[in-house]
Amino acid sequence: MPRRRAPHPLAAAIGRRIAELRTERGLTAERLAYESDFGSKGYLSDVERGLALPSVTKLAELASRLDVDLLDLLTFPDAGPRQKLVDCLRGLGAAELARLLELVGQRPGPRASEVARTLVRAFPSVDVAAGWRPSRRSVEDPPEAQVLLPVSSPAPQCFAVRACGTSMQAFPAEIRDGDWLLLKAVRVGPAAVAGSIALIARDSAPLDQSLHIKRVKARGGRIWLTSDDPEVEPMPVRPGDRVVGLLLRVFRPEELAPSPGTHLPGDGIASIFGLSREPAPPWTRVDGHLFLFAAGAGVGTRRAFAIPVRGRNPAETAFLLTRTRASAPWTYRGVARWAASRRAWTVD
Repeated sequence: MPRRRAPHPLAAAIGRRIAELRTERGLTAERLAYESDFGSKGYLSDVERGLALPSVTKLAELASRLDVDLLDLLTFPDAGPRQKLVDCLRGLGAAELARLLELVGQRPGPRASEVARTLVRAFPSVDVAAGWRPSRRSVEDPPEAQVLLPVSSPAPQCFAVRACGTSMQAFPAEIRDGDWLLLKAVRVGPAAVAGSIALIARDSAPLDQSLHIKRVKARGGRIWLTSDDPEVEPMPVRPGDRVVGLLLRVFRPEELAPSPGTHLPGDGIASIFGLSREPAPPWTRVDGHLFLFAAGAGVGTRRAFAIPVRGRNPAETAFLLTRTRASAPWTYRGVARWAASRRAWTVD
């Protein structure tokens, strides 16, 4: 298309968008023009100023070099909430997009509690901070265990940990304190996984390491570790930071259980939860999950339960079952969380 004397509104909007994405990737106009076979730096400059509008084929080539979809070059976040939402989807992985599709009813699927389950390698004692709180413990060679999750034939390099903290609880990830994270083990630098949510290992001091679940972003020629909570400041990658896992899926404890209020026979709890054996009062860990039992008058309405559990793990949750008398079936009350201020397990 010949050079215009004055910017065309659409061409100008596309040009600004290209410049924005180029800057986000830390590329100069000269480098982008060269690496995308786009022609001269001068022509790209005309495009970014709205004085030239390239063909769809040329725009597709440019999008490929910028590692975005063609759609992203034609999305203008300032034009309204719908386009802003489309731009927000740009950094999401396949698992997050699939979850969003389910939320809007485009691909309804069975509850996780209704899916066949598999024992997955897990590290329940590891403190995986969804924030910048250091664990103050070594993350090398933590004790290995297993947890039963609704996945089919997980790859040998997959493993599970719990998220500790709330900085990733906001849209779009919505990772909550106590959620199980299924990850794929990798050993790369953060720059290699820009655009993904990753488990980052950081050396805080000699013999003091911490793990953080963060969204990795490339911006302004640097790599940043960001939280989905906008109130949490992003942190630049530091020398020595390394990726030890890529997020594949998030499992909320509520998704792994029947609906609260479900009555369970004493010898049928294992079949309902898909366990290898029956849990028993007052508390039991079976297949990586903690079960709490409370019996007696008034337990059906109580919200706090002072049940001592040996060796609580970071952000550990529990499935709470109650009954008012020995002859009654157990009632599943919901997911209980430890409230340190009350020294008790609490349920909503």
